[in-house]
Amino acid sequence: MADILQTNHQPSFHTLESDCDPANEIMEIQNRLLLWYDANKRDLPWRQLAKIEDIDQRAYSVWVSEIMLQQTQVATVISYYNRWMKKWPTIESLSQASLEEVNELWSGLGYYSRARRLHEGAKKIVEKFNGHMPRNAAELNKEIPGIGPYTASAIASISYNEATGVVDGNVIRVLSRLRAIGAESNSKIATEAMWTLANLLVNKTRPGDHNQAVMELGSTVCTPRNPSCSKCPINEFCLAFKQTDRFKKDVMKSTKRSNSSCKDRADDTEDIEEVHCALCLPSTYPWDPSLGVLNYPRKQSKKSVKEETYFVCIVRQLLREDSSAASHQFLLVQRPSKGLLAGMWQFPLTLVDKEWSDKKQRDAMLTYLSDELEIRTSSIIHHSRDICQVVHLFSHLRHIYKVDCIDIDSDIKLNSCCSSGLLIKWVTSKELQKCAITTVIRKIFQQFQGNTGKKESPVKKFKSSKNADSKSKQTSLLSFWK
Repeated sequence: MADILQTNHQPSFHTLESDCDPANEIMEIQNRLLLWYDANKRDLPWRQLAKIEDIDQRAYSVWVSEIMLQQTQVATVISYYNRWMKKWPTIESLSQASLEEVNELWSGLGYYSRARRLHEGAKKIVEKFNGHMPRNAAELNKEIPGIGPYTASAIASISYNEATGVVDGNVIRVLSRLRAIGAESNSKIATEAMWTLANLLVNKTRPGDHNQAVMELGSTVCTPRNPSCSKCPINEFCLAFKQTDRFKKDVMKSTKRSNSSCKDRADDTEDIEEVHCALCLPSTYPWDPSLGVLNYPRKQSKKSVKEETYFVCIVRQLLREDSSAASHQFLLVQRPSKGLLAGMWQFPLTLVDKEWSDKKQRDAMLTYLSDELEIRTSSIIHHSRDICQVVHLFSHLRHIYKVDCIDIDSDIKLNSCCSSGLLIKWVTSKELQKCAITTVIRKIFQQFQGNTGKKESPVKKFKSSKNADSKSKQTSLLSFWK
């Protein structure tokens, strides 16, 4: 296989820079990609909007789609995108929306900072650029919040026909297999190589279509698992495919070594990787014949995930009760304006130590209710413990949510904000579904409805004695649950 991955080569071999005459190969790759894309591209709403004459409208439609598609599947994005563009068809209309409205529409899509930055970006474009988006990738990346190198290049190539490549997860997978780039995919040298290769390969006449072709190929053919290499229009140029194909042919021819193990045969390929090339698979991560093209891209080193435990209390208040059904409202607290899930709404919750006993964790929750929301013992008429436990994963966090529910007296009126200044509000079940709540709050509410929504057993209301002094009337929640 030495003729596939040249021995003693430099990193420039992987980016086509060291080839004597790469122009013909590049042109053939471009042509095949575009022919395949023209015949196989999916009919997606943002691709239709990207064809309109208004250049700012084109750029805006691409911008919204690219932000939504970050770490989110196309099938999930389509309905959100259509609702977004119907509600805010222009940059100016988005700039006039409130963050609350933006978060409400985004609710359930995840990675909520994306919505906030879209909103901030629209405001800046209207205020600083008179409603016109910057006209090249460099300015988009520099000026607009939430637009990084990839998004800037995608907007510029698709909307402005700027000849710049793009690098996202799909592109990384295609290019790393195409040129057998085995360095860790998030390393500096691999990132630089990807951008060099993407910019070298991009078709100068149809850069937007070329970039979408590579992304489409990575999404539908050159997939993370079970890639359809036989259907790939550029498999003839793919070094990872050639490696795998050559190994299979060598195995078939190797009748004299039929008793040797697959691992022994793989050792023959390791000499290829022993060259001092920083873009090849390292000796500590040798080419695995059982993986084939899946050897690329090389997986990133896993970062340790921080685990946190939260105790959640669904606070409920009866609105009406008749023969048909009881109607309740639910208490929501708005998160701080900065940080994780900024500005989103959630049920009252507090961070607890996972090593604490259930009683100590519950006591911490009840202290929060008393101190922050001023929910007194005398107002609580029903309590349901251990409604459910929900685990939710963020990119760098693992959250465990333990859930209780309390019903409070329908005559009790709470302030419009917590003691710490965070806003609170009451919403019905139907209103809650439309609120800017996070995915995990939706999960919790769905499980709550499934577990307790139809079967409530109200207990006797706890009342204070008329002769009790004021101190006894304000019995702490901690003593109530002991």
